[in-house]
Amino acid sequence: MLLLALACAPEAPADRPPNVILIAMDTVRWDATTPGGAEGATPNLEAFAALPGATTYTRAWAAAAWSLPSYVSVFTGQSVRAHQVGFSLDSLPPGQPTLAEMLGAYGYTSAGWSSGPHLAPDTGVGRGFDRWNHQVEFTSMAGFVEPALAWATEQEDPFLLFVQGYDAHMPYSAPSAVAEHFDHPDNARPDLACAGRRNATCPSNVKLAKARGGPGQSTIDPREVEHYQSHYKAAVYTSDHQLGRMLYGLDQRGLLNDSVVVVFSDHGELVGDERIGDSVFHVPLVVRIPTDAPPTRSDGLVSLTDLLPSLAGELGLVAPAGIDGVPLADRDVLIAAAVTTWCVRDEDWELEVPRNDPDNPVLRVPGTTVPIEDRPDEVAELAAHLEGWPLLVQAGEEQVRHGPDNPQLREALREGGYWAPPPEEEP
Repeated sequence: MLLLALACAPEAPADRPPNVILIAMDTVRWDATTPGGAEGATPNLEAFAALPGATTYTRAWAAAAWSLPSYVSVFTGQSVRAHQVGFSLDSLPPGQPTLAEMLGAYGYTSAGWSSGPHLAPDTGVGRGFDRWNHQVEFTSMAGFVEPALAWATEQEDPFLLFVQGYDAHMPYSAPSAVAEHFDHPDNARPDLACAGRRNATCPSNVKLAKARGGPGQSTIDPREVEHYQSHYKAAVYTSDHQLGRMLYGLDQRGLLNDSVVVVFSDHGELVGDERIGDSVFHVPLVVRIPTDAPPTRSDGLVSLTDLLPSLAGELGLVAPAGIDGVPLADRDVLIAAAVTTWCVRDEDWELEVPRNDPDNPVLRVPGTTVPIEDRPDEVAELAAHLEGWPLLVQAGEEQVRHGPDNPQLREALREGGYWAPPPEEEP
C-alpha cells in the first residue's frame, strides 16, 4: 500500500500550462470507497482527496452503465443520447471533437494506457491521442504504471496522460492474500475461474449474474453473495493500490504538483443489488488542481460529461461547441443509460424506466423503493426528461439486427433527431 504524504502543493509555473492526468479506477462504485463511507477500502484515494487543491465530488454520476459509452462521454463531453456510442453506434463518429484533440490544438502531447475490448482503437475512444497503448484482454493497471510514468517524465511540453485498469472488474482477480483478507473462511467458495468471460453458461457467471441482482437471486446461498461481495471489495482495494503507485510515481518525479489530476470510475457494480441506479451510476470523482487551497467536498449533482468543459475552463481553453457537459457545478437533473434501463435523478428522487416496460417505472429515494402511485407528480416530472430515449435504444436494436447502413435504422435516427443525411444525400 502506497500513501501520499504531501504537506503543500505549490502552483505550477505560470509560463507552462499544467499537465492533465486522468486515472480511471474502472468498475469502482462510490460506496465501495473510503470517501464514500467504506472505511479502509481505498486508503490512497482517501489520501489523494485530502491533498491541497483536491475537490471530492460526492454525488457524481457516470453517463452509462458500461465502459464504452461512459468513456466516450468523458472524452467528448456528450451525453449518451448525443454520441450514441454503445447503443446505435459501435464507434465515435468522425467530426466529434475529443479532449485529446482539444488539448492537442493547444500544444499538448498525449498518451493513454488502457485495456479491454471497450477501449480498443477501432471504437474511437483514443482518437486524438499521440499514443494509444491498448491491450485486448481485461488487464490490471499494474503493468501500465511504469511505462506511463516513464513517458510522462520524458515530456518537455504539457501533456495529457490517461491510465486505466480493470482491477475491480470481474473476475475480481485480486492477489490471493488480499482476497482472503476480505473473505470470511466460512463463506461458500464457488469457482471463479471463468467469471467475467463471455461464456454465459459458465457456472460462476450465472451465479455472479444472480448475485448482481439477476432473476433468482433469492435462491442463492447468502454466503455465496457475501463471497462475491468480498472479492469485489478485494478488487477495489487492489485498484486503489495501483492508484497509489501511480500517484506516488508522479510525486517522486515532480509531476504531481504541476498537473490537474482527475481520479474517477467509469461506472460501478451491481454485486448483490436488485436495482441499477446509484449502484452502477454513482461513482468516485476527485479533481485536484495545482494550488495550496485546502481540500473540499462538493455535494451537488455532477456528471462525468462535465469533465471536458471543466478542464477547458481550468486551463483557460475553449471547449468544443454544442457539447452537453457544463463546468462542474450543481445540476438539477442527471440522466444515465443502461442496456435494460434508463435512469434519471434529481436532488431527491431517482426514476428507473425499464426499456422493455416503460409504463412501469420504479421510483426510489436512494436505497428505498416508493410506490409510483404515491408520487405521480415526481414520476411525471422525471419521466419528462427521458423523452426520446426509448427510440435511441430501438435504433441500437435495429443496428444489431440489420447493420449500421440499414435504411430502417437511418429512418429511426432521422425521426428522433439523432442523424441527418449529408448534404449530397437525398433527405
